[in-house]
Amino acid sequence: ASTWTRASSLSNHDSVHGLAFDPVTPGRLYLSAYGSGVYRSDDDGDTWFNPDSLTKSLGSTFVRDLVAVPAEGGHVFVGGGNGVWESLDGGVTWASVSSGLPASFSVRSLALVPGAPLTLYAGSDSAGVWKSADGGASWTPASSGIPTPFIHSLMADAANALTVFAGSDSGLYRTTDGGASWTPLRTGLPY
Repeated sequence: ASTWTRASSLSNHDSVHGLAFDPVTPGRLYLSAYGSGVYRSDDDGDTWFNPDSLTKSLGSTFVRDLVAVPAEGGHVFVGGGNGVWESLDGGVTWASVSSGLPASFSVRSLALVPGAPLTLYAGSDSAGVWKSADGGASWTPASSGIPTPFIHSLMADAANALTVFAGSDSGLYRTTDGGASWTPLRTGLPY
């Protein structure tokens, strides 16, 4: 686009950490704003609202990364300062799916590997990468080979369910075995 238009009325101190299209409902987008929670637009971003404003079931408004489940309308995961949360109804209600994560697990990044069951990766600012092979019902550590616990970003390879990339304070890493081990990727990068 040659011009940009401000598409949200969030206050200036609320930073946008995650965006996702709903894979089933045309025009529906989700946005996670640190300090304000999760917002939804049903008109391609022209207007936004907080679908959780009545139930307030999301445990904290301090949320970061957000992912939508492919082929499942309204199914969204968000991470924040109090773990990982799941909504099955477009953000109207939320349930914690943090069983097995450390008590102080603050999520910085999420990656989703679609399939049955869903596989999720969560990166934190103090505990590395954790993996759930059952849609968030349980979690196990998955950081072997990443020397720093601060994980800024995660991305799953859509073509290979076992390949995930992690961006950390010590560089870029890749697993090709579903998180059992990670190797650094440094060729051509500035670190």
